[in-house]
Amino acid sequence: WLFPQEALQRLLVGYLNRALPGLDWRVQAVTLRLPLTLKADDLAGYAAGGEPRPLVRVDELILQPDWAGSVRTRSLRADYSLHVDKGVVAGSLQLSGRPLHITAVQGTARGLQLADCPLLAHGLGREIRGQLSGTFAGDRDQFKAEGTLVEGRLGLKRPILKHTELPFARMTMM
Repeated sequence: WLFPQEALQRLLVGYLNRALPGLDWRVQAVTLRLPLTLKADDLAGYAAGGEPRPLVRVDELILQPDWAGSVRTRSLRADYSLHVDKGVVAGSLQLSGRPLHITAVQGTARGLQLADCPLLAHGLGREIRGQLSGTFAGDRDQFKAEGTLVEGRLGLKRPILKHTELPFARMTMM
């Protein structure tokens, strides 16, 4: 089929590096499935300092055109799904410009384990665990998200009454 796997892999890595500065991305494989479905396996974002453990890991990314949505809105649209261990993030993107960039995104997250994404803990400077589910939508001007974190633990920077973490059963946020 002469599918340009290496070129597309480099293109995806370059896009991820520009979209999320501060992370060095690696992609194991990119394949094309019919009809026009792009699949990328084992995406990992590493800290620029060369840490051995990735701060972001995605087992599988699936991206496919949304033909009906593109005709209806008269703009290029695509559906996506990200699989991270047992969690899934799925939704749709609106794309425009040359080179293509994302102008709007919407989706849902189900069963994401925060321990599988050390980027959040790294940014907060503390340990965080729990299972995240929720919805999100946004464009260039605004972004709205509603989420629920269950069975979680938040590490404290300084012990409070000899407790080093704050456990919780459920947290809802907007």
